[in-house]
Amino acid sequence: MAEAIITGRFVRLRPVEERDLERIRQWRNSPEVYYPMYNWDPITPEMQMNWYRHRVCDRERHRFFVIERILPAERATVDGMEAEEPPVTGSGTGLRPVGLISLTHMEPRHRRADLGFYIAEERDRLPGVALEAEYLLLRHGFGDLGLHKIWAEVLEGNEAVARMHRNYGFLVEGTLREHVWHDDRFKDVICLGLLPADFSATRKKIETLLKRLK
Repeated sequence: MAEAIITGRFVRLRPVEERDLERIRQWRNSPEVYYPMYNWDPITPEMQMNWYRHRVCDRERHRFFVIERILPAERATVDGMEAEEPPVTGSGTGLRPVGLISLTHMEPRHRRADLGFYIAEERDRLPGVALEAEYLLLRHGFGDLGLHKIWAEVLEGNEAVARMHRNYGFLVEGTLREHVWHDDRFKDVICLGLLPADFSATRKKIETLLKRLK
């Protein structure tokens, strides 16, 4: 059975398909995307296909979604969006792929997963886009997938992402000191964890904020 599309007000999360691979590869090879990551090696088409076959297609352990920004149809055309189906028939909206979000290394016994995401271009890094994308994925993880814990690692210096995770109730659980070699020096990695009770405590606040955004 095909994996469901998750739709919000500002974005929808669509399961990654083979047709997305070249776009994702170009995103991943962009300096503004790969800079906060551990690995800066260029991604080849062969590497991307291997990732798709062994990670994306293994939906028991990994869930990858393209973040699609929901735009008025006329604006989407001006922005050069590829033609795709609107999220709701007759809604008068268009979609532009803007990033990737995932839950990976899911373990049935421990019911935990790693969270990762990025928005590829500065013009799409708007409050409603990033905020709702993570909200939708967390709701999916705890609700539909029955996870008990969602885990994230943030590289030293990426305070904006760490702060966003904390807004959802993530707690800093530790620091891996000088854990990765990055940009010509060793850097710390901040480890954050979120339990269902943590998400429940902040969920209403996030939902209220999303309702206020335009």
